[in-house]
Amino acid sequence: PTSAINIYPNPSGEWFIIENENYDKRWNLSLYDLTGKLILQRTQITKSNITIHRGDIKHGIYTLTITDGKGKVQSTKIIFK
Repeated sequence: PTSAINIYPNPSGEWFIIENENYDKRWNLSLYDLTGKLILQRTQITKSNITIHRGDIKHGIYTLTITDGKGKVQSTKIIFK
């Protein structure tokens, strides 16, 4: 099956949008730096789109992990420029 998760823009300046087209339950996201430190976490998301604002997150490369309501995990790299 193809991924139903779209993340844009990437690289990102101040924000990025996550579209989770096939969500059927609550889903979670976590953003980690390259050392594995948890930088940002959102849980129990109940809508298909969410905008993440950079705020105090420094420029660099991060790993975004999304866990759907069934426990399936997807990870991708996010770049804040």
